[in-house]
Amino acid sequence: MMHAMSMSLKTETVMPGLFWPVNSGLDTFAPAKKKSRIGFLRFVWVALVLSVVAVVEPSPGDIGIAVLLLLGFGFGKLSWTDLPVVPVMLLGLFVVANLVSMCYAIDLSYGAAHGLITVFMLTFWLFTLGVITKFKERGLRILMSGYTVGGVVSAGLALLAYLGVLSKVTSAIPAVNSLPLDDTLLFYGERIRGFFKDPNVFGPYMVVIAGYALCQLQSLKGSSVRKMLWIGSCLIASLSVLLSFSRAAWANYAVTLAVVGLLTTLANRGRKGSRRGIITFLIVGVIVAAAVGYALTNQRVNQVAVDRSEMQSYDEERFIKHAEALELGLNNPLGIGPGQSHLVLGYNPHSLPLALFAENGVLGVLSLMGFVLVTLIRSLVLSQRATNKFQRSMFTLVAAAIAGTLLNSTVIDPIHWRHFWFLLALGWMPLWASTIPSARRIIASRANPA
Repeated sequence: MMHAMSMSLKTETVMPGLFWPVNSGLDTFAPAKKKSRIGFLRFVWVALVLSVVAVVEPSPGDIGIAVLLLLGFGFGKLSWTDLPVVPVMLLGLFVVANLVSMCYAIDLSYGAAHGLITVFMLTFWLFTLGVITKFKERGLRILMSGYTVGGVVSAGLALLAYLGVLSKVTSAIPAVNSLPLDDTLLFYGERIRGFFKDPNVFGPYMVVIAGYALCQLQSLKGSSVRKMLWIGSCLIASLSVLLSFSRAAWANYAVTLAVVGLLTTLANRGRKGSRRGIITFLIVGVIVAAAVGYALTNQRVNQVAVDRSEMQSYDEERFIKHAEALELGLNNPLGIGPGQSHLVLGYNPHSLPLALFAENGVLGVLSLMGFVLVTLIRSLVLSQRATNKFQRSMFTLVAAAIAGTLLNSTVIDPIHWRHFWFLLALGWMPLWASTIPSARRIIASRANPA
C-alpha cells in the first residue's frame, strides 16, 4: 500500500517526469479488483453531485470529499504514483508564500480561515488526482458524471424557478411548500444561481458542462438517445450561463467553446470522423444559438441582458481597486496576508493575479500563476498527443476551460472555486494506454500465453 501512495520523485526520473509520468502509459485495469472499487467510486460520484450545494459552508460535497480522502488514503483507494515534480513544487511554493504573508496579516483569524479554505482546495486537487491515478478512465468518467449530473439538476431546477414553474409545482406539495426554493435558486429574482451563493460562480461552473457535452457529442457514434441527452445538457448549461447574467461568464463561455472546437479540429486532422466532428459542432452551435435567440425575445430576459451588458455603477470602482491592489503588491513584496486585501482596500480586488500579488506577494503570484500556466500548456500539448481518445478530449476540455477561466479571472477571483481546482487536477492526470483491454481479452491472454 505504501508503494501505491508514494510519489515517484527519484533523481533518474525527475527530468522525464517533470510534466508527465514516465510509466503511466503502461497502466491497465485489473478486472479482478473491479468489485472492490465500485463501492468507493459510487461515493465519489455522490460527493461530486453534492458539491453543487454551495449555499452552505462547508457544503455536503466538501464533507464527503474530506471523508473519502481519509478513507481512500487509509484503505489504498487513492494513488499518487508517478506524480510529476512541477505541480508539487509550484504548489509547495504557493503554500510557503501563504505562510510567509500570514505574518503581515492585520486580522490573523480571518487570514487563517481564508488560508484553510485554500488548503481545502489543494486537498480537493489531490483527491481528484488520486481518484484518476487509481481508477484511470473509469474514475475520470465517474468524476465527470457526478460533476455534470449535479450541475444539470441544479441548473434545471433554477430554470424552472426562473420560469415560475417550480413554485406552482411545490405549492401543491405540502412537504416542500414552505421551502424557499425560489429564493435559493434565484439571485434577487432576476439571475439564476442554482445552489451556489453567487451567479458569477454558477455561470463558469456551467460553462465546463457545456464544453464537456460538446466533447461528448463529437465522439459519440450511433445511440440517438445519448446524443439527445448530451444536446439537452448543453442547452441547459448554455441557457444557465445566459440567465446567470454574468458578463465574465459570457466571455468565459465564448472562449471555452471556441477553443474546444479549434483543438478538436486540430486533433482530428487526418483522422477518421474528423468531418463528422465539425458538422456536429456546427449543428450544436445552431441549436444553442437558436435557443439563446429565442430566450432573448422574452422581454424580461432581454431587458436584464441589455442592462447587464452595459457598464455598471460598480465597474469604475472595481478598476480603481485593481490599481490600488497593484500598488499594494508593489509596496509589500511578501504580501499582506491571505484574504486581507478587502480589509485594507475596503473592496475585493476581483482579479486573481492582482489578489495574489497583494495578498501573497511576488512568490505567491509567480508560483500559482506559473502552476496554472504550466497546467494549461500541458493540457494543450496532450489535447493533440494523448493516444487515448477520451483522455485526449478531456485535455481539450481542460485547456479550453482554463483559458476561459483565466479571462474570467481578470475581473473575478476564482481562487476558491472548487471547479477551478477540479480542472487543474484533470490537467495533471497520468496518461494511460490508447485502449483499455476487456476482461475477456485479459483472461484469454493469460490462459493462452504467446
